[in-house]
Amino acid sequence: MTQEQRLNLLEERVRDLSGLYRSAVKDLQEAQQELTAHLIDTLDQRIARALTQADRETG
Repeated sequence: MTQEQRLNLLEERVRDLSGLYRSAVKDLQEAQQELTAHLIDTLDQRIARALTQADRETG
């Protein structure tokens, strides 16, 4: 394999890895958004239950 062929192969691998990296970052960002939404929903539910309980206790 010539030096130029090796360089071309390496450049192709770098492009492939860059694409994989960008895809992984996108997937992680989507997962983070889903997790954040889930955590907000969970906290909202807990706050609502706590407020309901406090209302019961205070009459």
